[in-house]
Amino acid sequence: MPSKGIAIHATYVVAFVVITIILSFLVIYKSLDIIGKEATRTSCMRKLTKYCQDWGVNNYNAEPYSWDDTEPKECETLEIYKPTKEECEEF
Repeated sequence: MPSKGIAIHATYVVAFVVITIILSFLVIYKSLDIIGKEATRTSCMRKLTKYCQDWGVNNYNAEPYSWDDTEPKECETLEIYKPTKEECEEF
């Protein structure tokens, strides 16, 4: 009989550990702000800076990635638009 009690407790411990791990991943995922960044002046300037840096790495030959597909997507509402090659070179 005692072995059943141990098995039930072990099941609870495993379930608790799994739930804790899942919740930890969710908290980390949310804190990294990977899900849908809200467009702020700072986040859009960060996007602009990173885009120009990534583009400058290959001497402005090919654009690094799609500006429109990168978060935050609402930078145009803050009047921060996709930079041109000349704007990135000055930046």
